[in-house]
Amino acid sequence: MSPLLLICLLQPAIDPALEPALPAFLATDLPEVLAKPHPTAASNGTATDWQLSAELALSRQQRHWQSRLALDSRFSHNSDDQSAYVRWNSRLDGFGGTSDSDDNSAAVMSWKELYVGYRWNDSWLTELGRINQKNGVARGYNPTDFFAGNAVRAVISQQPAVLREQRLGSLMLRQQWLGDAQSVTLLWSPQLATQPDDATFSPDWARTNAVARWQISAEQQLYTGWTLGLLSYQSKNAEPQYGLNLSGALNERWLYHLEAATGSQPQFIVPPDSAWHASDIAANVNAGSTASRVATGVSYSLELPLTLTLEWQYDDAAAGRHDWQQLLELPALWQQYLQQRQGQQPTRQALLFQAQSQQWWPGFDWSCLWLHDLQDNSDMLLTELTWMKPEYDIVLQWQWAPGPTRSHFGAASSQLQLLLRYYF
Repeated sequence: MSPLLLICLLQPAIDPALEPALPAFLATDLPEVLAKPHPTAASNGTATDWQLSAELALSRQQRHWQSRLALDSRFSHNSDDQSAYVRWNSRLDGFGGTSDSDDNSAAVMSWKELYVGYRWNDSWLTELGRINQKNGVARGYNPTDFFAGNAVRAVISQQPAVLREQRLGSLMLRQQWLGDAQSVTLLWSPQLATQPDDATFSPDWARTNAVARWQISAEQQLYTGWTLGLLSYQSKNAEPQYGLNLSGALNERWLYHLEAATGSQPQFIVPPDSAWHASDIAANVNAGSTASRVATGVSYSLELPLTLTLEWQYDDAAAGRHDWQQLLELPALWQQYLQQRQGQQPTRQALLFQAQSQQWWPGFDWSCLWLHDLQDNSDMLLTELTWMKPEYDIVLQWQWAPGPTRSHFGAASSQLQLLLRYYF
């Protein structure tokens, strides 16, 4: 049987007594090695579980060398009867100066998750604290990931799955009901701060709790291998957003996924006479437009340990080809626009192609991600080779972004990185 189909069929069979079960589209698996714990660091079944790792990375970007040292900690504790639990996930990154300057040396603490939970019975559970709420089944662009925003404090990779894992969680109250083949999740997140705080150990609540918001979602297992999820999201002083997630197996080798959202969103416009308001991006935004966002694609599993994924991404509220070209001619306005669109697609259409091979050779994983913007034809290639040992990983990463600096993917620039990760 195909590995992809096997994963799809086994996913609902996870024992909910061991770990609170989220709907599939709220807890998407993260294939990249940076986005998941080491296989040997899995829980041994005890009530207390610490996972500690340290990283040392050396990277070359724009003819400069830079070092990075990181410490990642995860903690889980369950009560004896498994009804109460606490979860912790944090990361401290220390960025060294470049080879010709120490001006950009910095340390950044990311308090990603800290929450407590209680399982009232087999169906009901309540969680309170800082939770990284991940919505969506798509691989690169997630239209229903309403809690993404600007929540990443330390960017260590451009891999979409890594960015989802590295972001700060939002302080929220989350209530879940779990049935045999369905689930309902209700969450509320309050406003805590509106001014960013870049201090090293700051919780930086403005990144995650700048506005009060709530979300309700429901998931239904349609039949073997297929899952449908519906979401409704509302933030203060904004229009409601609605989302849909559909995923399942077409046959033993093909998987399909669809993620879509709709709702009134600020939409960038270009005046007919090109009378730009270059000092304020808000002057060029239509605040009352209903916009559709879609990410859909297929995955194919070969006989070899290799999985291929192709995904089309579309955001009706983002800049089209003409608008984007106009923005590129005004750097100040372009920067404001990118700031406004953080956590969303900056341009209207893009393609993603992903190839993944786990254990293609004993002890080795390999992945490759290609992103192509259909508006400015910029590209970014992300490839990663991982050598895994019981106590450490050695990772070689190459990021290639050959486009102009002021383009969707060219702005990321090219980078080569060698990383050593050690597990305690």
